[in-house]
Amino acid sequence: MLCFGDEMRDRTPLQRGFYAIGKHMRKMSQRTELTEGIQRTLRLVHDVGFPGAMISLVLDNQEEKWIVARQAIGARFRKITSQTQRLLSGQDVLAVVARECVPRFIPDSRDPVYCCDPDAVKQSGIISQYVIPLQRLNQTVIGLLQVDLGDVTYKEQLNEYEQQVLNSLGELVSAGINRILNWIEAKIPHELGEKLKDCLSRHTMQDALQLFIEEAAKVFQVEMAHIRLATPTSDCCARWPERALITKRSNNPPTRRPCRG
Repeated sequence: MLCFGDEMRDRTPLQRGFYAIGKHMRKMSQRTELTEGIQRTLRLVHDVGFPGAMISLVLDNQEEKWIVARQAIGARFRKITSQTQRLLSGQDVLAVVARECVPRFIPDSRDPVYCCDPDAVKQSGIISQYVIPLQRLNQTVIGLLQVDLGDVTYKEQLNEYEQQVLNSLGELVSAGINRILNWIEAKIPHELGEKLKDCLSRHTMQDALQLFIEEAAKVFQVEMAHIRLATPTSDCCARWPERALITKRSNNPPTRRPCRG
């Protein structure tokens, strides 16, 4: 009789980890787009031997912070990528790990004691997982890495080798995302500066601002943006006028909230 399973021997992650890191690290360091960088890090986790993984990012939405799934690899996590959105202030296991900044082993996601979303668990079929907070250099959490461990409900805790590999993977993923975010943050002011040079050649303020907001929308990859001009009043205070410059880019779907200036 031949049986297939998605569990691994205790030393398998350690043995395969060196090979996977050597295979992917150089390519990871060459990525400058967030989507490509995350996909490469997920392949790294998968090649270590784990059946799946998902990366979620912490995003601002007005006064609230949300944990939103970005990409996944593996059959289970791919089923729930589009539905995974959790309030950072909530009691879901993702929110708890993000706030405490401590990795957590979940032997059975179906057990209510671990605070996993029951609908997501049922839809995906995920059983055992390891949740790792992803941090920036200032120790703020930028996201979470969930690693599918198959079915290890018979384990009360992971062994030393598994913990070492999983935590190391979390550090590699954090470093890769940090590098890309730092590159993007450095690129935005440079691109805006270049666009501003073109605006200075316009003959009217209206034309210059219109060009600037259109180009800024492209840089920030947003669907809509506007500028409000302050008008001085007699009491030396500024008020916001009725008119705003608006641009819409219908060729790309909205990826972030509108940029306001």
